[in-house]
Amino acid sequence: MKKKLVYTLASIVVIFVFVYFGIGFYLAYTILRIDPTCGLHEGSLPNTWSTKADHHEYSVLAQSELRKNFPVEDYHLEDWQEVYFLSRDQDIKISGWLFNYFPNRPVLLLCMVYFLMENANLSRI
Repeated sequence: MKKKLVYTLASIVVIFVFVYFGIGFYLAYTILRIDPTCGLHEGSLPNTWSTKADHHEYSVLAQSELRKNFPVEDYHLEDWQEVYFLSRDQDIKISGWLFNYFPNRPVLLLCMVYFLMENANLSRI
């Protein structure tokens, strides 16, 4: 009888641990999953982007109407070029757009980081 109770409790603990970690993994995967595409805006360029592509996804009517009727042509940039940079990982090519409207001035590169680094070693960045 005592052995049966110990086995039952051990089985419950093992099942609980698997369920606990399984739920944790599922939540972490769901929350931390990053979509590498731009969704409806994939393929947009500085002179072809539009807010009309996703205006229907906004539940607040004022925001939806603003995006639907926004004069995007006034903000299109015609003078740009695609640029590429090498990363530390050979399989990753970083791409972006260069807007060099002042050719005799230095260029500032602004990089967006899409992941969190815990205990980041900033000297490596």
